[in-house]
Amino acid sequence: MTLRSAALAVLLASTALVAPAMAQDSGLLYSQPLSADAVRQIQSKLNALAGYAGHIDGNWDAESQTALRNFQQARGLQATGTMNQATAATMGLDPASLIADTAPPPSATAAAPLAAPPPPATAAVPPPAPPPTATVPVAFALSGDSIRILQARLRQLGFYNGDIDGAWGAGSIAGLQNFQAAHNLPADGRLNKATVEAMGVDPATMQPQP
Repeated sequence: MTLRSAALAVLLASTALVAPAMAQDSGLLYSQPLSADAVRQIQSKLNALAGYAGHIDGNWDAESQTALRNFQQARGLQATGTMNQATAATMGLDPASLIADTAPPPSATAAAPLAAPPPPATAAVPPPAPPPTATVPVAFALSGDSIRILQARLRQLGFYNGDIDGAWGAGSIAGLQNFQAAHNLPADGRLNKATVEAMGVDPATMQPQP
């Protein structure tokens, strides 16, 4: 009887450890690279919460990634070294704000007046080098409204005939994979900006779960 009770206790303990890790990856995940402004937010949080001593410059380097992985490990999260919804929430960051910082600024509606041509230069001056590009992606579970947008579009394109219910099930997964295969995209059922744009959906409509 004692041996059986001990075995049951071990089983319950292992289940308690696995459940939080699985919960981090529930639902349909959408991933996209973050802007330099969003990366600076993360680096500032790592500086305050994890002892990150690197530059807060929006450039995601090895030191930033190591600090993020250490933060995740110390908080009992999956130590992937990449951002996700659980990590952002633990940092006190809103995933929606990180994504908003990534969206491009709206284009100007009125044309600026033409300026007088500059005087001829005596020597060609090379353009300034572009700032470093942030490469850290963020992955988050999509809201039900965003999933309904995808289901409706897949149905419109002929790749899905299920309900538009915001629940990402086997039919939705198969529809997305078939769409990806038909458009020469990796048919892995994963969602990113390239797949969304190929579907004709605005990536700005992809919002995280509240």
